[in-house]
Amino acid sequence: MAVMSPERSHPTSVPRRTSAIWRGRFPATADQVAVARRAVSTELFGYSELDDVVLIVSELATNAIRHSRSGQGGLFEVILRDLDSAVRIEVRDEGKDGLQPLQPLPGTDEALAESHRGLEIVQLLADRWGCIREESHTVVWCDVRSAVGRGVA
Repeated sequence: MAVMSPERSHPTSVPRRTSAIWRGRFPATADQVAVARRAVSTELFGYSELDDVVLIVSELATNAIRHSRSGQGGLFEVILRDLDSAVRIEVRDEGKDGLQPLQPLPGTDEALAESHRGLEIVQLLADRWGCIREESHTVVWCDVRSAVGRGVA
């Protein structure tokens, strides 16, 4: 298992997992990104950082469709977890062949393109994030702390 943690705070292990408060599986088609956003909005209605969470879900779901085997007729999954003072967002896809970088290398044409901003947005909005890659799937996760100091409950 390859674990990558381009986080603001760099833990030495994979972050703790708690029980999912919600999970949804979606066909990996562009129209399902909006469906995932609406489902998350409904589930987290009233959460102080809802707009950030919904934007992150949108970016990660889009990446799952565009950059993994999920986009070839597969599925992606969105999982939400309550971490007391934060919500953890996980988007799981069907992985990809090889270990290509998560973000374009600085100074490349790809880095300057408008279509490769998703993980930059995630990095700006999340308190920490990372990626777990295995042969059959990839999970990109991030934690978004509540401005009022409590999680989803």
